[in-house]
Amino acid sequence: MIRNALNDKQTWLKYSWRRCQDLGFDRNGKPIFYQAEGNLLKELLEKNERLIRASEAVFRQLDQFLKDYHYRADLLDHEGYILHSYGVISEPGLMNNPALAIGTCWGETFRGTNAVSFSIEHKMPVNIHGSEHFFLENQVLTCSASPIFDEAGQVTAVVNFSSRSSNIQDNALIMAMLAADAIGYRLLTEHVKVENELLIRETEKLSSSHSQGIVTVNADSHIIYANKKAKKLLGNNCIGTAFNPSSLHTESIYPTSGYCSRRSYMIKPHTSARKSYTFDRMIAECPKVKQVIQLSQRAAATDFSLFIHGESGTGKELFAQSVHQASMRADKPFVAVNCSALAKNLIESELFGYKKGAFTGADHAGSLGKFRAADGGTLFLDEIGDMPLQAQSALLRVLEEREVMPVGDHQSYPVDVRIIAATHRNLLEETKKGSFRADLYYRLNEICLNIPPLRERGDIIQLARHFLIGLSGRSQQFTNEAENMLLSYDWPGNVRELKNVVTQASFLADGRWIDTHHLKLQTTPKRASTVAAPSFPPSAYTLEEAEKLLIEQALKTHNSNISQAAKQLGISRNTLYRKLKAYEYTE
Repeated sequence: MIRNALNDKQTWLKYSWRRCQDLGFDRNGKPIFYQAEGNLLKELLEKNERLIRASEAVFRQLDQFLKDYHYRADLLDHEGYILHSYGVISEPGLMNNPALAIGTCWGETFRGTNAVSFSIEHKMPVNIHGSEHFFLENQVLTCSASPIFDEAGQVTAVVNFSSRSSNIQDNALIMAMLAADAIGYRLLTEHVKVENELLIRETEKLSSSHSQGIVTVNADSHIIYANKKAKKLLGNNCIGTAFNPSSLHTESIYPTSGYCSRRSYMIKPHTSARKSYTFDRMIAECPKVKQVIQLSQRAAATDFSLFIHGESGTGKELFAQSVHQASMRADKPFVAVNCSALAKNLIESELFGYKKGAFTGADHAGSLGKFRAADGGTLFLDEIGDMPLQAQSALLRVLEEREVMPVGDHQSYPVDVRIIAATHRNLLEETKKGSFRADLYYRLNEICLNIPPLRERGDIIQLARHFLIGLSGRSQQFTNEAENMLLSYDWPGNVRELKNVVTQASFLADGRWIDTHHLKLQTTPKRASTVAAPSFPPSAYTLEEAEKLLIEQALKTHNSNISQAAKQLGISRNTLYRKLKAYEYTE
């Protein structure tokens, strides 16, 4: 069995070396140095806080072994990023080497064949000594790595013991395995403790809130349980769908510290609060959208009426709320009204309110109306192009006089609101037809924003990836074919449709990859991609030729700006540099 394992190792090493050669690596050359920094490093360490805390305790217990045998201990995540290190002063070269700093990546595509990448790839403990490393630079090391597994049996981290290649210790791999097991045991113990605490709290909460909606979600924020009340609010088919607690009025039922694979929420009765949007939450890699955002931010500093034009689903309310949140009225109400959803005979009573008994079916207490509800704040009139002429006349009077008279009342009430109106219609054409008042149009159109449709934007893939991360973290990705399909689609429903398509695809995909058959697009004619894309049939080129052409087109589009070209291609700068070197690219 031992001989078979050794044979397997030698075979796998050959495959690893071959992959390094295919990447264009030269044994005598330099490995790629890549280190997470700034917010990326902060996010990496915060995400793995439990692992780091557990490794600190275990490595301290091995302090004497590390000192006696002059070894350094490292904890790396499942992608090979160094999260925590523990060593001794007697080996300053090992502790101060930049390639061994916190945040440095030891994945095979950066550092070539090494113990960490081998252990991650094959999910097994391994020794990689001296000349077994691909790069000569790394052959000064002897390394013993052992994986740490999560509850699902997947590699979640790696323990690596390293020293100089002249200092090979037979028991280093055993110690690495023991350390990995000890860290895994600590995580499991903490997990069970947190799960038990959650169970107790859930039981207490359920016993006192049987009339409330309760949902339980897994680690990917998908619903795995919903009681009858929750299903009434979310739909009978809510099991398996993504759950966003911030979109509802919820109270969390889970421990305030520690990790748990599931969380429960109580949905409170008051669910009318609207989700608040701000400029800093906008995803905008497209110059056209950036220009609209800049104009919106300038508009927020004024109190002029704002008119937003854009097709359905482009995010008109998102801009309206962002303007409100950035304005001097941010601490006052933001009230949204969809004019197309109101019955013609009830629009005035909805906007201006009504007195008790004003008409048959009126609430016995009367109604304040949207204008008075938004007093001091912002009133967003969505799809105002669908408002009847009679209501337009009443609205114009209120805007000019800054006071409202509720239906059935004889008294006027002063109001102080900023109006933001939006529509997908061409209101200038509507004024020519006589279906929209010209004086009202110019009264509303003091500042105008035009939001481009999704098909004219160049950040479709960035938006899709953003939505996917919000749904599944980083556990799912689009295949290249799926991304090409997203780029070629016309998106009549714009950003709203894109979000729905991504949500459904995330739900339908069983594993990590979202492919074309997961994308449920409407059968509308396709368009040519506006993002750099090959203008040739895929079968006419080899994969290498197609990749090279895509890279050349991206560099040409962005005037050889590596960062922008890499962002368009969806790869890191280091990966692009490596591919350019492999293809011997020159301008």
